[in-house]
Amino acid sequence: MNAVVPFASAGLVPSNMAEAMRLAEMMATAKLVPVALQKSPADCLMVIQQAIRWDMDPFAVAQECSVIQGKLMHSGKLVAAVVNARGNLAERLSFSYEGEGDNRIITVTGRLQGELSPRTVDVRLSEAKTNNKVWQTQPDQQLMYHGTRVWARRHRPELMLGVYSPEEYDERPKPPPHNPHTGEITESADVETPPRAADAAPSRVGSLGGAALPIEELAREAAKRGAEAARVGRRGVGERDVQRRPSRVSPRGHPADGERGPRAASPGLIRGE
Repeated sequence: MNAVVPFASAGLVPSNMAEAMRLAEMMATAKLVPVALQKSPADCLMVIQQAIRWDMDPFAVAQECSVIQGKLMHSGKLVAAVVNARGNLAERLSFSYEGEGDNRIITVTGRLQGELSPRTVDVRLSEAKTNNKVWQTQPDQQLMYHGTRVWARRHRPELMLGVYSPEEYDERPKPPPHNPHTGEITESADVETPPRAADAAPSRVGSLGGAALPIEELAREAAKRGAEAARVGRRGVGERDVQRRPSRVSPRGHPADGERGPRAASPGLIRGE
């Protein structure tokens, strides 16, 4: 149903960038392409360019693509089709299995045109599988896809530039239930979250009085005390005078107790009031 169909250059192949861009815009409006490619002509253009390099139908290639963790993925079936069709092979790749469980090994064999000896690679299941669930349901199939990628990356790397498959990536764990308004987790998570950089150092330290104060508040308090001490040292006045200095004159214009203002009213003027 989703078979990749190689085609002759007389088929639907853009001959220049302008044609490729128009095809990408048309592909982005299609409802039957993967959701990640819909309404995204730029991503469609990436798929079209890859299809041109492989000499394959762009829409058939698009059906075998997906986006995972921000990367364009190509299905294992597509990669196997590309290697068999465009790998310059004298005959299709062959596969053999041995062992059981995590020690199961696949041997991938392929012979390039013009060569007498085949080229082989061995891949062990324990070294290839991820926590993606397809490795539990279809281990031999996924091992075949993985072995094909390993063989191609080693012997025909020009076919595999920027090519990754979903089964190569671990499935992301589902986030724990949380309140959408406050962001608070409503249930305990099974997976421990690594500390953020902002949480690496404590944001509050103990003050001299034993209460926890923010670092910024302690810095402001220290700066305030330093400036106050400097003023006391320069003017030679006591701490009480420094604290009372803002109110130098009484509400009726009289000098404050114990202070002499620069222009204190004379006694005669006071009596004349």
